Amino acid sequence: MKKLLYEIKEKLLENLMYFVVAIVIAAIVFLLTGCTSEPKKEHTYTVQKGDTLYTIAQDLGIEDWRKFRYETCKNNGLEQGGLIFTGQEIVICY
Repeated sequence: MKKLLYEIKEKLLENLMYFVVAIVIAAIVFLLTGCTSEPKKEHTYTVQKGDTLYTIAQDLGIEDWRKFRYETCKNNGLEQGGLIFTGQEIVICY
């Protein structure tokens, strides 16, 4: 009887571990894909003299400029510093 209970306990713990791993993976995928309930506007923006991703975010009324910078860098293949140049066309989502 003890052996049977031990085996059941081990199976439950193993299944619980798989469940927790699945939840963690789902959460990571959700965060990396940027899933939100908010619709996003997307358009091409031509960088003007003196622009930074921070000032562009301010002009668009975006509160979370760090997320904006991250997404803009990701969408345009920019380094995470977000260095942009006058005349450069970037796709921005907000």
